[in-house]
Amino acid sequence: MSIPSRAELVFHCRRGMLELDLILTRFVDTGLNALTDRERAVFAALLEYSDPELYAYLMNQAHCPDVEIARLVDFIRNQNHLENLS
Repeated sequence: MSIPSRAELVFHCRRGMLELDLILTRFVDTGLNALTDRERAVFAALLEYSDPELYAYLMNQAHCPDVEIARLVDFIRNQNHLENLS
């Protein structure tokens, strides 16, 4: 499994929904450095989800069945202070 670079992750954070752009780019700016290589790979996998799925996970409207991704979603929500928006 290759570890994506910061530039690759930033590129994949560009979404069709402005809300996701803001949440994900803020996370890359403030939380990406705290991730291990494995967590960066999980973040890359998270970015492969569709915008509606990703939005539902981040807004706590749905729970991701993948444990690693769900854990990272919680981390992103906490980093972006989204925990009270559900």
